[in-house]
Amino acid sequence: MVFRILFLFSFIISTGLVAQKALDEAEQRLLNWHNKDLVTDSIPGMSTEKAYNELLKGKKSNTVIVGIIDSGVDTDHEDIKDNIWVNSKEIAGNGVDDDKNGYIDDINGWSFLSNTKDQCIDRETLEMTRIYKKFASRYENMKAEDVKSTEKYDYELYQKAKKEFIKKLSEAKSEENSVKTFYNNFTTSDSLVKAYLKKDSVTLEDLNGIVTEDEKLKKAVKMQTFLKESGMQKEEIKKYVDHVDDKLNYNLNVEFNPRTLLGDNPEVMDGKPYGSNDCQGPDPGHGTHVAGIVGAGRKNGKGLDGIADNVKIMSVRAVPDGDERDKDIALAIRYAVDNGASIINMSFGKGFSPEKPLVDEAVKYAETKGVLLIHAAGNDAQNTDKDPSFPSPYYYHSKTAASNWMSIGASTMQKGAMLPAFFSNYGRKTVDVFAPGHEIYSLKPGNLYEANSGTSMAAPMVTGLAALLKSYYPQLTCSQIIDIIMKSGTNFRSEKVNVPGSRKSKIVTKKVPFKKLSKTGKVINVYQAVKMAEQITTRQ
Repeated sequence: MVFRILFLFSFIISTGLVAQKALDEAEQRLLNWHNKDLVTDSIPGMSTEKAYNELLKGKKSNTVIVGIIDSGVDTDHEDIKDNIWVNSKEIAGNGVDDDKNGYIDDINGWSFLSNTKDQCIDRETLEMTRIYKKFASRYENMKAEDVKSTEKYDYELYQKAKKEFIKKLSEAKSEENSVKTFYNNFTTSDSLVKAYLKKDSVTLEDLNGIVTEDEKLKKAVKMQTFLKESGMQKEEIKKYVDHVDDKLNYNLNVEFNPRTLLGDNPEVMDGKPYGSNDCQGPDPGHGTHVAGIVGAGRKNGKGLDGIADNVKIMSVRAVPDGDERDKDIALAIRYAVDNGASIINMSFGKGFSPEKPLVDEAVKYAETKGVLLIHAAGNDAQNTDKDPSFPSPYYYHSKTAASNWMSIGASTMQKGAMLPAFFSNYGRKTVDVFAPGHEIYSLKPGNLYEANSGTSMAAPMVTGLAALLKSYYPQLTCSQIIDIIMKSGTNFRSEKVNVPGSRKSKIVTKKVPFKKLSKTGKVINVYQAVKMAEQITTRQ
């Protein structure tokens, strides 16, 4: 139970489900820490403000379109609405594909998760669930020696997915039991304390003042005190209960299939159009947070300052609550490329990619157009050199990787051992660089703001930097931008750090030099990147 409580607390912190009071107290500490400077502020941020103040002041820039492939973006949010891409060739609401790009009324982007009847896919199964469901009837009772050579790949994929699915299902059921017991204990203790005090609202001071010999009440006071001190509230715990329920009811439910809403075959690129112009969707929280990091209004007195000051955000909705479909991602990449995006942010990932060739072809297409793809490394604290997160830059059954791809790990505001975020994936061959991704304050739908953590937050840091470089130095190629970002980062190569995922209780079991967690051993630095870009373009 202690582990479950700690996991619950970790979930609430990492997903931004913090009480508003706690957020207000932390606001000044969190607000824009990622844009601060290591030397001036003693925080391993990206030196964004230093770059603007010392290198970019008065310098002209071009507008850059950034594609955000995600859950959707709140295009009406006060801190980003002025920086939303508008398809000027399309006439809003006339039901006609005015620009002949194949998408009707795509004013701010497109959704591959909805239909023209205002029906949206919000939740989805995991890819392992879909693979298990697809092949179970064929391979469940088949021995490896009986499998035809032409089916060997599918059989091995099924066995791997089955093993992972059974494991996740068992964990989810155990988690459901634990978290619901915890929630029931919370509500019972809450009711006991309120009844004793004859109050509808209880403070920490009230709890400290209770003196009783009643054992049930003592336990209730102890639990409520713990929760008050940790900042957790009933609504937040209930949200986690719902999160666990969603795993069982949707993510790991082999009978759940929302895809019928779209009427397409997700395994075949048949050219048939689907989707709608609802690029916000029912829950654009994740995508809105990501978009804000890249392009929230700078120096407008609202929320945070985005990294790039001259961007237009294109929302391409293709990521549900569950695992995204390869076909949707492939089409989302192509849509963003065809409609002018120079950089595409992809803050999502999964452990299986059965239609990877579809994504690979889209990545190659983006490569021919000079479009940079930036992908979050993942939050499983695993070595992606051994266990890849998809989509990945390496092509199907090949050692060749895309040249227009960057994979990003998450760093924290702490120097030393805790520099890499405890959840971040890593890989000396597969993760390019780290960027701030812990306790990042950004946008929340409805003109609100919140702090979130994840490599999902780190990737748009790099996307913002890439957009800034492209904006002020438009002559830079995709490969030059990658090279600049990789070479200009703050060097922490020799810093001894905790390996993500190696922390057990309060004991860290493994430390390594930071250089072993990525290709560069660096955290991105906007100031140094701009200096390098200036030098390169001056010589050209």
